[in-house]
Amino acid sequence: MTQERLWQVLDPSWGDLRALSALLCSSAAAVVILKWLGRRQVQQKMDEARRSRHLALERMEKAAQRLKQKNPGTQTSHILSLTMVELAEKLKEGSLSPESVLYSYMDKALEVNREVNCVTDFIHGCEDQLQKLKKQKEKGLLYGIPISIKDHIDCKGHISSGGMVKFLGQVKEEDSVIVQVLKHQGGIPFVKTNIPQTMINYDCSNLIFGQTLNPLNPQKSPGGSSGGEGALIAGGGSILGIGSDVAGSIRLPSSFCGLCGLKPTGHRISKQGIISPLIGMQSVTGMLGPMARDVDSLALCMKALLCQEMFQLDPTVPPIPFDEQVYTSSQPLRVGYYEGDGYFQPSPSMKRAVQHTRKLLQDAGHTLVPFALPKIEYMVDELFTRGIFSDGAAHLVDCFKGDIVDPNLKSQYNTYRLPALVKRILAIILKPIRPEIHMMIQQQLRQLLPERKVDTSAALALLGGSVAALVVWKWLGKKRIQKKLEEARRTRDEGMKKMAKAVQQFREQVSSVQRDAIRSLPLLELTRRLQEGSLSPRIVLYTYLEKALEVTQQTNCLRHFIPECEEQLQEIQQHKEKGLLYGVPVSIKDHIGHKGHLATCGLVQCLGTLMEEDSVLVKVLKKQGAIPFAMTNVPQSLFSYECSNPIFGQTLNPLNLQRSPGGSSGGEGALIAGGGSILGIGSDMGGSIRLPSSFCGLCGLKPTAERLSLSGVTGPVSGILAVPCALGPMARDVDSLALCMKALLCQEMFQLDPTVPPIPFNEQVYSSSTPLRVGYYDTDGYFPLPPCMRRAVKETRRALEAAGHQLVLFSPPRVPYAVTELFLKTFFADGGRAWLDVFTGDIVDPGLKSQVNSCKMPRLVKKLLALLLKPLFPRLADYLSALAGMRSVKEMWDHQHQIQVYRSQFISQWKELQLDVVLCPVLGPAFTAGYPGKLLTAVSSTMLYNLLNFPAGVVPVSTVTEADEEELKLYKGCCDDPWDRTLKQAVSGAVGMPVAVQCVALPWQDELCLRFMKEVETLSRDKRVA
Repeated sequence: MTQERLWQVLDPSWGDLRALSALLCSSAAAVVILKWLGRRQVQQKMDEARRSRHLALERMEKAAQRLKQKNPGTQTSHILSLTMVELAEKLKEGSLSPESVLYSYMDKALEVNREVNCVTDFIHGCEDQLQKLKKQKEKGLLYGIPISIKDHIDCKGHISSGGMVKFLGQVKEEDSVIVQVLKHQGGIPFVKTNIPQTMINYDCSNLIFGQTLNPLNPQKSPGGSSGGEGALIAGGGSILGIGSDVAGSIRLPSSFCGLCGLKPTGHRISKQGIISPLIGMQSVTGMLGPMARDVDSLALCMKALLCQEMFQLDPTVPPIPFDEQVYTSSQPLRVGYYEGDGYFQPSPSMKRAVQHTRKLLQDAGHTLVPFALPKIEYMVDELFTRGIFSDGAAHLVDCFKGDIVDPNLKSQYNTYRLPALVKRILAIILKPIRPEIHMMIQQQLRQLLPERKVDTSAALALLGGSVAALVVWKWLGKKRIQKKLEEARRTRDEGMKKMAKAVQQFREQVSSVQRDAIRSLPLLELTRRLQEGSLSPRIVLYTYLEKALEVTQQTNCLRHFIPECEEQLQEIQQHKEKGLLYGVPVSIKDHIGHKGHLATCGLVQCLGTLMEEDSVLVKVLKKQGAIPFAMTNVPQSLFSYECSNPIFGQTLNPLNLQRSPGGSSGGEGALIAGGGSILGIGSDMGGSIRLPSSFCGLCGLKPTAERLSLSGVTGPVSGILAVPCALGPMARDVDSLALCMKALLCQEMFQLDPTVPPIPFNEQVYSSSTPLRVGYYDTDGYFPLPPCMRRAVKETRRALEAAGHQLVLFSPPRVPYAVTELFLKTFFADGGRAWLDVFTGDIVDPGLKSQVNSCKMPRLVKKLLALLLKPLFPRLADYLSALAGMRSVKEMWDHQHQIQVYRSQFISQWKELQLDVVLCPVLGPAFTAGYPGKLLTAVSSTMLYNLLNFPAGVVPVSTVTEADEEELKLYKGCCDDPWDRTLKQAVSGAVGMPVAVQCVALPWQDELCLRFMKEVETLSRDKRVA
């Protein structure tokens, strides 16, 4: 009976266990089946891709036979022996036909492919391209040249596999920009070439298309990742190839296969229409470039690619044409050389090659100088490798999902998959440790911490003493900060006194100066009189110094007087040639480096560190004869469009002292608007030139970011690459901005900072009177601006239409997404930690307290608040979500890729409407002081064009009227939330304050932007006069 009861108790349990076991077994079986099915699916895709390639090569063979029949007697061996320059000449003169050349190379490519397995696809459109060439009136630079292209460069109707299964089946709908340009120049892309799986390898093998061999020795690798290109060209199957290079992927196959290959500057050639496993990586950029048998072929290819067609198809490419004069120059060169980089010793043969080349160059009359690469180990390990694998290789591991890893990549792949902790531990274990140092540290620790029993009372005393010490330390820290603040203010006051004294001495010496008349002169007229000598630089400088003192007493706009301006005054008078800005006094923003002066960014931590040399921009200004005479105030950390910091205080708007001048170039705005400077240099990362220009009634230009050098310009948070900072001019009229840009975009700047694209100012574009096709909008759909700002756009639109320009309604795509998800998330990618760090050991300015407190909240709190506020205040919720930042480098790379995608979409929409420029609103009128800190996202109108890196400028066109004030009373905004109500309060009571519009052009078209601004300025002035 007991046994029966026991079974009754146990039976249900055993039944549950049996069911659980069955479930586990079936789950395991399901996983095994799913994996098997997955691998089978992968295998099927690979088989299909190989079958497609086989069919493509068959089509290629048939096409070659057809061309052969049409061109009997073709001397194939003669054609293949010609250099590309010779071939191009014969094709142009008609002694060779494109058909015979294409057939010769197709036939040879098939032969080479059978030996080394280098071709992945036949571009069947090459025959269509042949027919198009016959109809073209003008023969391009690559007319009739057959070209091979690397697998991952998009061709319409073909796949770009990247050597990975996940890209199979994705047939491209259009050619990449580079393929479009090659075709435009008469080139005939005819095959795609093999690459290693993921392209992060300099072998050339993948499981889809197999291993590519070196035609010079099939036992050797052709290199990678452009190994298919290297093998095909070295085997004679192509005369010109296009590869790509992130770490040597053009140069290594060129070295392994005995070819010439060029990795150009990163952004010289468009990368639109290129697939990559590493999307969004900004610190190490990939680039496309040519590979060929000789250097003249590379030069001809670059000359063909760097044309208007490329610059129009991809406006993000700097419009710098090929410089034939530089290429053909015979001037002796000064050549730095090294035989080894100190990290990986080269083989004896490679070392000998450098030595032999060095001797040849010396014999040819060039100067050879030993060059030691600085910190090569740090560059390779810390900068490059960490840049590529900063996400712990998560991107690369993701690439292999649903794929089979190539045997050549297995060791790398297994390393990538190790958890970060394991990698760290292995790194520590493998790092050689010097035993004597380890022992020495132990001995020192024993001396500092002798073994003894712990005394409880002593421990409590120690704890109490520690707390007291901490309190005293904090008090001393605050006292130290206060001392630094007082010292900085005292230094500034002494500088102002010296400035006032110098002005007083000048007034005593020269009493008959017509100061008002001088200050009323536009910059163009002032420079003309200075150049001809009817005005002296000394009189002009002291006239503006006097007015600057007066303006700063009212507005507190100057951070420091530059006493060296008197030395610069003496120096320019000794110059034989007068620069474009000869004798012009120029004010510069606080953080633009000037030798012997601070660049504070409004932060205590920056006090005490004097700049050792001028920034490049200041050097160029001086070279052009300008006289930097004052540095202007900025908000603390620059991240605000108020203009206040705890060191130098609040700057006010000279047009209304109750209002803010904007920021972060607010000191510049106040000084120029008050008449204390005729030209100023500001910076802009979210509107910091355009907002002060709008608030103060000035003209201001944010150029394309890379157009002016940032060398020597400091910033509180460095390393934000996705949204770049731009320097630009601020002045009373557009002609002044144009003259400043013309002066800055000179050889001096391009030589001092070789990273600046050497694009001189295009006077022809600026002075053109051709009617423009203008896109316009008066609201961005995220932060509706006050009625007066929308009125300004509507009135300007009507004036432009009346002047003969064509106006087209333009709706910028997804602005709320661009502002919060893309722009703000870029700045707060780390949750604001880097920005908060700049306030360590500092007092936070009241205008920034709400932003600082928001950033200080834990990530989880930000996310929860965002979730709770979403139904009530969606904009505020999105803002808090953006402040939460990103959790991994992988997420950041994806984010940066989304910025690139958004730029492409925006440009596509722009080009579909065939726009030249865009007219849109800018935030204004000037806020009541204290309000900018409460409305960070109200600057969406300017933020957008920093994100896109488009040149954008501001032009005042009107003033606030009583009617605007009445209409403002009805303003509801878009959400009728606290932000809308705060904006209404911020701008109310602004009758008579300036009202401006924003003018925008595509990247690198800064002169067109200025030309449009000039048109708007002229029309608005004519209206006011009428």
